[in-house]
Amino acid sequence: MEIGKLINAHDYNVAIRVDQTGLAIVDASITHALFDDHVHITRVNVPARHRKKGYGNQMMTKLCELLDRDHKCAWLEINAYGDMTESSLIKWYAKFGFHPDDEYAGVYTRQPKEVTNELSPAD
Repeated sequence: MEIGKLINAHDYNVAIRVDQTGLAIVDASITHALFDDHVHITRVNVPARHRKKGYGNQMMTKLCELLDRDHKCAWLEINAYGDMTESSLIKWYAKFGFHPDDEYAGVYTRQPKEVTNELSPAD
């Protein structure tokens, strides 16, 4: 078993196995919103013992790639718990393009990036 391998990226629910049990320890769950071009990220879970190892970054990078590929906007609410502070979570989500929503307090949104498979012409 390869530790840290992406084991599920179905329908925007992303999971990464990080131990020998084969269980998904790090995961993100998505609920489709009322609009076809939006999804609601309802949960991002990285247990304390697996933080600072890159698993959360790996998972969110894959999730954002899927959202970009399908031209989906995403929104979430930040709920700090345990040793996680709201300011540290805001900074972490900002790395992936999430910013405070202009209309709704406490909501963070991300617009899809333009995905291209074209190579840039050589200079």
